[in-house]
Amino acid sequence: MRKMLDYVYSGEVDVKQASNSSSNPEEAPTKLTIGASRKLLHAAQKYQISNLKEECLDRLMADLSLETIGDIAVLAYEFHANSHIQNQIKAFLRRYT
Repeated sequence: MRKMLDYVYSGEVDVKQASNSSSNPEEAPTKLTIGASRKLLHAAQKYQISNLKEECLDRLMADLSLETIGDIAVLAYEFHANSHIQNQIKAFLRRYT
């Protein structure tokens, strides 16, 4: 909930805060994790914050890889990603099948 409120007030997703499970700031990740994204996407859907949803999905798409494609595709489907994101996922899958 805090991450969503931070987004509402700042307009930015704080990746280190959203994904950090370590108390050491030097170990903080620079990418939004699948788990943190899922939580933010649920909050964005519940409170109808479409910009937060798009920001999360865009950040996930920036990290698209063979290791993440399954999770990202599920999140995109579950949270009704826009057609641009759906097309990127389809193109990625076509490239590797």
